[in-house]
Amino acid sequence: MFKRSYVALDITNSDIRVLEVKGNKITRWRTVPIPDDAIKDGIIVEPHTLSVIIDNLFKNMNLKKNRVICSVTGLPFIYRVISMPRNERAVSDEAVERAARKEMSLTQENIFLVWQATQTTTNKDEQDYFVLGVPKNAIAPLIETLNSANIKPFIVDLKPLALARAASRKDALIVSMERGYFDIVVVANGVVRVMHSLSPDNRASNIAGHVNDLVDGLNKAVKSFNRDFPQNSLKPDTPILVSGEVAADEPLRQLLQEATGHEVSILTPLASLPPEAPALMFSTCVGLVARKISKFMDKSSYHDIAINVLIRTRREGQFKVALAYAGVGLLFLVLAGAVYKSYDLKAAAVARTEALYRESTRVTQMLVDAQKANGKAQADKKDISDKLQVLINELNTIANEHRKIKDMQNDFARSINLINISLPAGAIYQEIDMKPNLIIVKGTVADPFDILAFNEQMEKTTVFSGARVETLEPLGEDNPGAKFTTIITK
Repeated sequence: MFKRSYVALDITNSDIRVLEVKGNKITRWRTVPIPDDAIKDGIIVEPHTLSVIIDNLFKNMNLKKNRVICSVTGLPFIYRVISMPRNERAVSDEAVERAARKEMSLTQENIFLVWQATQTTTNKDEQDYFVLGVPKNAIAPLIETLNSANIKPFIVDLKPLALARAASRKDALIVSMERGYFDIVVVANGVVRVMHSLSPDNRASNIAGHVNDLVDGLNKAVKSFNRDFPQNSLKPDTPILVSGEVAADEPLRQLLQEATGHEVSILTPLASLPPEAPALMFSTCVGLVARKISKFMDKSSYHDIAINVLIRTRREGQFKVALAYAGVGLLFLVLAGAVYKSYDLKAAAVARTEALYRESTRVTQMLVDAQKANGKAQADKKDISDKLQVLINELNTIANEHRKIKDMQNDFARSINLINISLPAGAIYQEIDMKPNLIIVKGTVADPFDILAFNEQMEKTTVFSGARVETLEPLGEDNPGAKFTTIITK
């Protein structure tokens, strides 16, 4: 009964997921849907609606609200790793922030900056800092939502960092696929190196479209890693670990594996999730509470980045409290003069509270109805999806074959054109035999030495790797030309 409990709160574009840990054991978990467009681009646009849903969820599950670790899918952010000279004295916060704003070209003050010293450099004279910037206009609605639900979170984390922590891998490509938002994380040598986010094309209603978006995003993330860390290289056998609601589609995972050549599997946290709590849906929650539960993370393989966005908001709050104390005397005098109006204000406040309560009850009932409708819609969607999947697979197979044929046609056309323009004057080809790895050219040439120059020209191209004369026979005593056979290899 005296074991400390933590609650992970994962807010996505489609639902809210909570998971409670007491001691080292996962005790409770649940998901509830949220209205469409309640969150846009990672920013909560309906704080009141979400606060009612969250408050009811915590009450129904009898969860404590004092140790909550939270993340929001798609929360906008920028980040950099900056290096600072090591000194005997600790580097001040002002020095790190000054260097970070210069490195990140930030002059505006509407971004919260938080940072953490990391072990990413091998230079003993420097210390690396992972610096994260989050717009204040993205954090304010989240704090408003949680305050309205009487939740006082002491940590707000990034979803990509939580997933990397849940995986605790030395090398991995981590992909989170939630409805309307994908996150890609590159972990190399046990450290998060690249975080890349994208919104999939809403017009891509099939899995092939999502796979194309993911492949493009993975290519960008890997290119960014290779550019920033040229001394390292991503291992060919680096696995892709997937998480999120969209990743539940097994054909999608298979297509992603075929398209990338990397093994694709579901991200399985180090902490054992109950069978009723699928890892695809609750890996982020495990990563959030792993900040406080050491057994949920493999520190020998993974070096954690545990950023808390709320640190900067609290500092600003403390400054505002200090200003409030300075004016408390004046405020007391003003209130003393206006005390006779307090009864009217109180009555108005009570009436407003009752109106808000009725509105909250109405919204809650609408949510329950929406959940029921959503459940039926999901069942219908599953039935339609099963019927269409066979057709989609056949179309994908045909598309792949068509692409291969088209690529082969383009390759043959290019090769023939290159041979045509490279043949010497007086040379005529009579036959070209195209094979996957070589081309056989037969014909006649006015000067036998010209065919040697032709072979040399073929070897200088980037298309062919070599060319050699297979046969060279004179045409006759009265004809100085020759009949040739040349083999060109790719």
